[in-house]
Amino acid sequence: MFIILSTGAYLENLFFHRLPFFPENIRISLFIIMFCLIATVEIYLYVFLKKAKMKREKYLQAKWKEKISNMLSNIIIYGDEDDGLEKVVDHFLPRFKKLPLNNKRVREILIDEIRVYHANFTGFTADVLKELFVRLKLYQYTLKN
Repeated sequence: MFIILSTGAYLENLFFHRLPFFPENIRISLFIIMFCLIATVEIYLYVFLKKAKMKREKYLQAKWKEKISNMLSNIIIYGDEDDGLEKVVDHFLPRFKKLPLNNKRVREILIDEIRVYHANFTGFTADVLKELFVRLKLYQYTLKN
């Protein structure tokens, strides 16, 4: 900590008090060095923030994908043709409506997962997924893309 404070005092003394006494070429060199130092710090800061943002995005993506996959898996396990399509959809619809569907990331993950599950299953399960897709009004977002 003391080194940082003493470095700051040294730079202040160098650039504000002694600078007029240096020859022209040394002044120009000092300003170039200062510019490069500031640019380097900004680049490192930009890279650090970009990596932190990417890590956060990846974490949130994995979190929501796991949660949505579990919910869709519950439909497959629960779904029974004897109960009827409407009853199964009505059972799971409130749980899916609790998801923040106004969040683009969550909405896109849900749409993609429903598409994957719908492609992998046929019959009653596919019908339940299709009805859930329609009841959640996700079709309006797929038309925009």
